Amino acid sequence: MGEAALTSALRTGILGVLRALGVLGILFGAAGALRAAPPEGAPSPAAGAPDSLEAAGPIVRAIEIRSATPLDPREDVESLLSIEVGKPLSDLAVRRTLANLQASGVIAHAAIYSRPAAGAEAKDGDGVVAIVALWASVRVESVRLEGKLGVKEGDLRGQLVQREAEPLSEGAVVRGVYRLEDYLAKQGFLTPSVRVRVAFPNSRTAQVVYQVDAGARTEVALVDFEGTLGLWKPEDLRKQLRTRAGEPYRADTLDDDVERLQRWLARGLYGRARLGVPRVEPAKAPMAPTTPPATAPITSPETPPATGPTTGTATPTPEVPRVRVIFPLDVGQKITVRVAGADLDKLKKKGLLPFLGDTGYDEALVLSSVAKIKDDFQRQGYYHVKLEHDEKVEGDLFVIDLKIEPGPEYTLRRVDLSGNSTFSGKALEDFTAVSPRRLLAIGSGRLIDSELAQDVKNLRAYYLLQGFPDVQVGPPKIEEKGQDLNVEIPIREGRRERIGTVTFSGFDPENLDPERLRPPLDLAEGFHPQKLDAALDRLRAELATAGFSEARVSAEQTWTPEHDRIDLKISALEGPRITVDRIIVRGNRRTDSEVIRRTLGLRSGDPASDAKLLEVERTLYKLNIFSRVEVELVHSALDDTTRDVLVRVQEGKPITLTYGFGYDSDDEWRGLLGFNHSNVGGQAYAFRSDLRVSGNSSRFRLLFDQPYVFHLAKPLTTSVFYEQGQAAQKAFELTRYGARTETTDAVGRHGRLSLGLDYRVVEIDKLAAGVALSDLERDARPVQLANFFPSFLYDRRDDPVLPSRGFSSLAQLQYSFPLLGAQGDFLKVFLQETHLFPFGGKSGRQVVLAASLRAGGIEAFRELESADESFDLASRNVFISERFFSGGSTSHRAFGRDELGIPGETLILPTGKTSFVPIGGNGLLLANLELRFPLAGALGGVVFVDSGNVWADWRSIDPSELRTGAGVGLRYLSPIGPLRIDFGWKLDREPEEKKGVQLSFTFGNPF
Repeated sequence: MGEAALTSALRTGILGVLRALGVLGILFGAAGALRAAPPEGAPSPAAGAPDSLEAAGPIVRAIEIRSATPLDPREDVESLLSIEVGKPLSDLAVRRTLANLQASGVIAHAAIYSRPAAGAEAKDGDGVVAIVALWASVRVESVRLEGKLGVKEGDLRGQLVQREAEPLSEGAVVRGVYRLEDYLAKQGFLTPSVRVRVAFPNSRTAQVVYQVDAGARTEVALVDFEGTLGLWKPEDLRKQLRTRAGEPYRADTLDDDVERLQRWLARGLYGRARLGVPRVEPAKAPMAPTTPPATAPITSPETPPATGPTTGTATPTPEVPRVRVIFPLDVGQKITVRVAGADLDKLKKKGLLPFLGDTGYDEALVLSSVAKIKDDFQRQGYYHVKLEHDEKVEGDLFVIDLKIEPGPEYTLRRVDLSGNSTFSGKALEDFTAVSPRRLLAIGSGRLIDSELAQDVKNLRAYYLLQGFPDVQVGPPKIEEKGQDLNVEIPIREGRRERIGTVTFSGFDPENLDPERLRPPLDLAEGFHPQKLDAALDRLRAELATAGFSEARVSAEQTWTPEHDRIDLKISALEGPRITVDRIIVRGNRRTDSEVIRRTLGLRSGDPASDAKLLEVERTLYKLNIFSRVEVELVHSALDDTTRDVLVRVQEGKPITLTYGFGYDSDDEWRGLLGFNHSNVGGQAYAFRSDLRVSGNSSRFRLLFDQPYVFHLAKPLTTSVFYEQGQAAQKAFELTRYGARTETTDAVGRHGRLSLGLDYRVVEIDKLAAGVALSDLERDARPVQLANFFPSFLYDRRDDPVLPSRGFSSLAQLQYSFPLLGAQGDFLKVFLQETHLFPFGGKSGRQVVLAASLRAGGIEAFRELESADESFDLASRNVFISERFFSGGSTSHRAFGRDELGIPGETLILPTGKTSFVPIGGNGLLLANLELRFPLAGALGGVVFVDSGNVWADWRSIDPSELRTGAGVGLRYLSPIGPLRIDFGWKLDREPEEKKGVQLSFTFGNPF
């Protein structure tokens, strides 16, 4: 069936449903008569546009909405009307209403008529009644695939254009047919048949069914090669392909096979091999087997003869289409590299001979390799290294000869700039990579010609941007003193062109105040056209964000006679401001449209800009309930300054199950089982539950996430939890259960504020002998705590999972107050500062120095009753479950989990025991220093120093009592984050402490 026939059939079906509604003639008969003879002053749909779209028309006294079919109340058609009672029926209001109705997707066709107001309708004077006639669009209730699909249904669904819950589109349905046929053909079904039918259960909904007959899947009869194969056998080449004889043919694998074979040959040093486009030819299928005719069975005299027919007809087996796939191939000569003056294997390991890898041979790649080898030797100090290379064919070999003469080793001692009177050498250091030998500066002290040339370019570019059009930088002067090198880079600055006065005109300060943008515009000091262009682009972007997408910004330049100063007059023609009118939502089946509108953070009258629309898309994706989101402005053919925002969504699966298993040195083995419903009641609420079990503890939680609170787009998470496990090196068992609610909000671009409340019950059980606690805890009576948790994070790191630069600051408070029967009365403060400093290398391959400082203190506001006075009073007044503990993979890696402390204060030796038991304290100080460096591929290494301790009272914190450890570790960057293993040693081990290495094995960075 052709596209025209399909389209005609669909159109006939849709119109047939509408014509079947006999009420149409009755419903719109009167309206048709009114349209034929409109009252004086009433606008007619067929009339041309007046001179002014805002031209006053008759006053609207009432609005009647008439529809061929009942409208769903959720569609809220009235909110799409720009016609208002008590205001003139202007042509602009009519056209806006029609545009809104069309964009909504709810209405397939609309017309607006009017009749004179009469009776009670005209009580306020003459006017008209506006009649809005609607033909509701047909929405797709379901899209089904039936028949012999040939492949997974999900793969076919991805080809469909018509979506469920969206208006029925003839073009989209028809395109789906051809997309399905094309996809099946690529999967090897060369004669697929796809037909579509549309059923209409009622006047408002449609069911689209694609009847698919994939047919027989084409089979590969033979995979062959033509051309020069050299020493390779066809069977060896076939093993590298996914296309194989006897298996289904797939057209989309051929290009992949070409690349796979090319890479395989390149790895076998046949990087000069050339493959052409595979050719596919029909293959003659073997004769189909037939069923032999049935014959009369042989009988004995005692056996009665069989009855019925004794012969049959041949039953042919359907013939399977088969093809031959032929790969044109010229293997070429094998590449051999002969190196004199260096180790070939070392050059390969460093990646300096890429033409021997998957990429294959290329003349430009060889020249690039020669340059990289020179850089590598100069990076080792062999500045005068000499390289020669030659390429030739020797029989069946393509030989690349590399001759390397390293020469003596040099150290770069000085790098001087001369002639730079405007900028100091310190200020220009940021633009140079070549540097003299410096302590802890990796890569310093080596002179590399390519880096020096780039430094010269960088310096010249900087001077040009600062207004020195005639600047000359270089050539560098290199001085040798024995094995030392000194470099001087001469600079001849020349005249400078400066920016004089900068004035602005045409900007409305209420829309955009350019004076506020003076610093980021960078229109001061030296002049360069690029700086001016960047400033104008910034102003255009700011105006576009404010809704002036058609704004024009230009600069008038006035030079002094000496051409050393320029005055700028920046003018703006803002044009019309485009604002948001209505927000129209399409495609949501489960989710309430009002929830989507509330989440957008976009209101009627807000400026409409591309940047805002992208922000809206990101906001909706964060709800985690949509698999596709598209936000756009509805186009208007009118000179209108308001636009509707059309939000198209496609809902994902709301229910997911999660599970996982793992192991680390702190928790030992652990497992996770979780359930998530991301769109409860269509309100974008998320209900989650998870169960975590490990060798030391278990936890169960029920969480309820709200993306908004009442009408505020602020997330709120409420949870109920139950936790049980061993704590403080098995000194006791701890059980917690209760409820918590928390909300978070962004503060600027990098800040995050969280506020939380929780009420928990804590029970202590299986207490080790000698561990002193309050009377409540000792008697195993439940402790009730009510807590307020404010926290603030300021994060300027470049990556939250694997950062390499930047810093973060964290402040957390916990105020436990004695309300609702709670017994806690204390304030807990925790502070953490983290900094990361990269050194040299490209992004992802830098050496990073990471430093962290953590400090905490707890102040109790009342004493807890305890019959045991054997330990510090301040520590005793805080329940053990709320104290600070330290030691382990994320704090102090020279100690086991929770083992860090001061004997007799935060560590005690129970009667009959030989090792200390931690009881926690009210003061914490912890410092970590870690050097992270790459090793090979995704593998990295670290060297670290950890120092800190836990005190009974924060007033007792004494740096002289810090315990220090050092160690080394490995990091593997896995798809789910860094997998790390650390080995820590105590540098000040006490006699009673165990010897040996402390092993830590877990995921993620320690800080």
